[in-house]
Parts: sequence; structure tokens; C-alpha cells
Amino acid sequence: DQPRLLRHSATSTTPTDAVRSINTLDVVARFSDRVVAQTRLEADTDGLYDNDLNANRNKTFRLGSTGYVEAAQASYENDWAVLSFGRFPLVWGTGRNGNVVVSANAPEFDMIAATLHRDWFHIQWFAAQLQHESFTKFQPIGRFLSGQRIVLTPFDWLEVGFAETINYSDE
Repeated sequence: DQPRLLRHSATSTTPTDAVRSINTLDVVARFSDRVVAQTRLEADTDGLYDNDLNANRNKTFRLGSTGYVEAAQASYENDWAVLSFGRFPLVWGTGRNGNVVVSANAPEFDMIAATLHRDWFHIQWFAAQLQHESFTKFQPIGRFLSGQRIVLTPFDWLEVGFAETINYSDE
């Protein structure tokens, strides 16, 4: 369970083969004050799948290097709402130094998310597709994660929140 940069390359056979480079390129296109599209491209010198959480990503193999879209999302926002869809990171759940449900180190998910803010009333909702489980070689099982949260802040010194997270499958 080491961070990706500290792991040995999946193709390493000698200590000198363990040298690895992971490079990212972030591109943000702002079409208007309200519509934004962004993507993160990642290039990795390791040519095989390693044992990270994102092993199911589609990678292009070429001379021991891989490249893939790490995240891509489009969003619309105005003064009181944000609607986003695509593949992007999610931080969800309570916790002092981290999150209980989805950690800050989780991979990006294919999802749709919405947030509404009106004075003292806030609602957040998301629906995400997780990596498929393959219990048999014939039929992978789809897994999904959904959550909603309502937060009320009637006073500056008081915040009350209610949240629910559901992990389910198509079986």
C-alpha cells in the first residue's frame, strides 16, 4: 500500500529499472463564466499495469511508456448551483484528518454530481460508477456509489448536516 511514486515499476528486474517517471498535463477550457471543461493527461514510463488502484484504465503501450486520461469533466455553475459530469476525483465522508467513506487518495470516478447553495441551505448529490468486480470470467459485476448530503447553517455558529452514502451493484 505504498504511494504510486514509491512503488517499483511492474517491469523492473534490476534496481536501475526501478526508475520511473509519472508526468501530468492539466488543461482547462473556460467557454464562458459558467461553463468549464477540464482534463488531466498522465504519462507513465512503466509499460505494464502496476498494482495501483487504477489498474483498469485503458493505457496505450509504446516502448515501455503509457498514456491515458486521468480525469476529464465538464461543469456548469451559476450563483447557486454547480452541475458536473465526467471522470473526476471525489472526496466524501466525515473525518478529521481524512474521509471515512471515500479517501483523498481514491482514484477518479466516472460520475455526475450536483451542488445547490441557497443562503443557509446546501444540498450535494453524486452518482458514480466504480471499477467492475470480476467473480467469473464471463460476466463482470458493475458496482456503483451514490451519495447525498443536506447541510443547514441557520446561524454562523451552527451547522447541521445529514448525509447518506450507498454502495450497490447491478446484481
